Amino acid sequence: MGVALSVEQKTAAPPWARDRFTLTAYLALGFFMLSRSVLAPFIAYRSAEDPGAAGLLGVHVTIAAAGIIAAGMFWNRLGAGYSRRTTVPVAALLLALGALGLGATVLAVSFAAAFLLGAAGSVLNITLQSALSDRHGANRRIALGEAAVVSSLFGALAPFAIAACSRVPFLGWRSGLVLPLLLLACFLPLLRTTPMPEKGSHQDPDAPRHGGNLPRVFRAWVGLLFLCSATEWAVIYWGASFLHGAAGIPVQWATMALGLFLGVEILGKALWSFLSRRAPVERLMTACTLAALLGITALIVSARSGWPPVVPLAALMVFGFGISGTTQLATAAALALPRSLSTLAMSRVSLAAGLSVVLFPLLLGLAAQTAGITDAFFIPAATCLLAVAASAVLGFRAGRKHD
Repeated sequence: MGVALSVEQKTAAPPWARDRFTLTAYLALGFFMLSRSVLAPFIAYRSAEDPGAAGLLGVHVTIAAAGIIAAGMFWNRLGAGYSRRTTVPVAALLLALGALGLGATVLAVSFAAAFLLGAAGSVLNITLQSALSDRHGANRRIALGEAAVVSSLFGALAPFAIAACSRVPFLGWRSGLVLPLLLLACFLPLLRTTPMPEKGSHQDPDAPRHGGNLPRVFRAWVGLLFLCSATEWAVIYWGASFLHGAAGIPVQWATMALGLFLGVEILGKALWSFLSRRAPVERLMTACTLAALLGITALIVSARSGWPPVVPLAALMVFGFGISGTTQLATAAALALPRSLSTLAMSRVSLAAGLSVVLFPLLLGLAAQTAGITDAFFIPAATCLLAVAASAVLGFRAGRKHD
């Protein structure tokens, strides 16, 4: 017998509507992404101040990812006694303080701030996305898709805001790290007064009798999310190096191309979110992963064949368009569970994402040192191929179930 694709009760999806909580959650998730996105410009500006500390500064990324992993592993138990309405403002405040603490000149303080940035941000993300899933039920993929678009737009603002502050006399780049705290001060009253769906009871009468354990299909979707996230972050971290080292594109143009890639991802998230209202998530995941595989294959082939730079650049954009929808779609599918499991499920989703951010860029970097950047990119190509296969299997099971 096949595995059921969801343990959620199958009912007709209600009409889609954005209520006050939904809009507040979008804003809070945008704040989350803006706060977390200060990490990359922080490393760039701090390295320019102290070139000798560049290696240690890179450790901040690993420490932040360790915070994400810790929250994914332990928050479901540690946070069991706290309501979402209490958790959200506290986690948001700690996240803003983590961003602010990166400006410390003492590395030990900025290390602690990076961990707080990862852990508090992950708790905020887990709480808000599981609450959105509970509020919208069968429409969760629309809500999570729109939230992903808003988050990406806010995240793109962070580097520009810090760069602008760096050009203002008597301010400097560190003043940009205050931005999350200022934004939080503006919308904290809204957070505190907006009603929020609370965690479901483990005696939820609509929940199947699975003993509080996450079903196998959830693990399948999280495994697929891990593959997609690993592929995406490997390319984000090493894409500019590949364009420069393998395709021969000047480094400044390669860096600008990566910025364009992130812009294409925002547009892709918006389009996949729109399509999620009209097509099953399994079909969309297959389309996303196939587009990503086409893009990364063309990227490698064009670089190895010495084709004109426009070809690998176009291939990178195709990859970005495809991979952009995978996280939000896989998350929505994984959260198709009873409310009593939504926080635990979102914790495991966050854990998988954190592990992918830590492991695969590091693995790709080690491979680039030993085999060269061109051959190293066969790693994300392989994970993308596995993601296509996993999407096809889930799509086949879904089709067979509906026949």
